[in-house]
Amino acid sequence: MSSVIRLLVLSCVAAGLMLGQVTTGTILGVVLDSSGSPVAGAQVTITEIEKNTSQTYTTDAAGAFNAPFLVPGTYTVSVEVKGFKKEVRSGITLQVDQKARIDFNLTVGQVTETVTVTA
Repeated sequence: MSSVIRLLVLSCVAAGLMLGQVTTGTILGVVLDSSGSPVAGAQVTITEIEKNTSQTYTTDAAGAFNAPFLVPGTYTVSVEVKGFKKEVRSGITLQVDQKARIDFNLTVGQVTETVTVTA
């Protein structure tokens, strides 16, 4: 009987440990202008390439964005804000439990201009 109880306790502990496993990653960063000042209100779009799914985030007063709970894969991150050139970073590979920091330095320009950087 005591071996059954031990097995039951061990099973419960193992199940709890498995639930605690992290299966996602995070893409975060800061958006700055050419003078190094934060750009608040920029739209940061993160696209998972294989599934072609996107999520859009808005930078805070410090120019920061944080995209948690992303499945591992390859991503493209783009930043758009009025008065600056759109900037795109592609080929960003995200692993399990990784925090990929992608910072942007935007340049003043027309809304129709795009700067693309491939990783």
